Amino acid sequence: MKKDNSSTKFSIVLPLRNGGEYVKLCVASILEQSYHDFELIILENKSTDGTVEWLKTISDRRVKIISAKKPLSLEDNWSRISSIKTNEFITFIGHDDLFAPNYLDVMFDLIKKHPTATLYQTHFRYINDKGEFLRYCLPLCKIQELHEFIAKQFLRMLDSMGTGYMMRRNDYDKVGGFSKYPNLIFSDYELWVKLIKLGYMVADPAECFSYREHTSASSNTKIGDYQASLIKYLKFLNKEAKDNSLLKDIIARYSDDYLQYMCKNLIYRNISIRRRMENKTAYHIVSDFDALRSDIAVNSKRLVDVNTMLKAGVLIDKWIVGRIAYIVVLRLKYIVKYIL
Repeated sequence: MKKDNSSTKFSIVLPLRNGGEYVKLCVASILEQSYHDFELIILENKSTDGTVEWLKTISDRRVKIISAKKPLSLEDNWSRISSIKTNEFITFIGHDDLFAPNYLDVMFDLIKKHPTATLYQTHFRYINDKGEFLRYCLPLCKIQELHEFIAKQFLRMLDSMGTGYMMRRNDYDKVGGFSKYPNLIFSDYELWVKLIKLGYMVADPAECFSYREHTSASSNTKIGDYQASLIKYLKFLNKEAKDNSLLKDIIARYSDDYLQYMCKNLIYRNISIRRRMENKTAYHIVSDFDALRSDIAVNSKRLVDVNTMLKAGVLIDKWIVGRIAYIVVLRLKYIVKYIL
């Protein structure tokens, strides 16, 4: 039975540069939606791989292509969202991700059931470069307030990507859209926080999109950019907690463990990829996190005094022999894993 969708229209926004074959699959998944009252807005950013030529072959009237006048940074291309006209509800998708045919139908029903919510999401799956299934996302709560969302994040019980979140355009504008972070790392988290703060978030148990996880994505992200973004985001949360006692309690209770976890991951990833021309050492990473812990009044002790793995990481990174030995061990573990 056809739904009465006269009052609910969607805009799907696709920022794009050099989409290759992935964007063809992405666009096809969008145009195959069982709910037809939507538009696809493609923010094309001077692609050089034939993407522009392929886009010109699309004849579907629901597709709008807005080309950049000159090559833009990732951050500047996404910031164009604030300057374009859209329908009442908007969502975003990465050029290599895929929507299930029922994504918009599920969103339509979710909005009707929860008209006062300010952020909507569904469950999803991870796929690899070839489109093969990797894993399901962690379970999402049906209804979630801000402090619950952050608790899930700090406890590493939340899978959250830029794709799939639905919101009202008025709310997006009200909170200022995406803030500028290096490579937009944690920029989406800040936006979700601001939107949930306006009301609450709801999620449907249906699995309605696929997020493509590339094996090289994490290694291509600079350690310094990632850490700077994380620190900026956590300072933002600390500021938000000043007038939110529940969020303040979550930060006091769980943020120190989260900081130690993130610091450890960055240190050991840095050891495994750091080259001579890079200046970010394990010592610098720990020092930056120590300063953050002091700012958010979590703990006055140094990280190396409360976490032996961090202390070991600083010592390993201090000498080239230690770094080489660590990389050799990693490769041996990889070889053993796939031989056995």
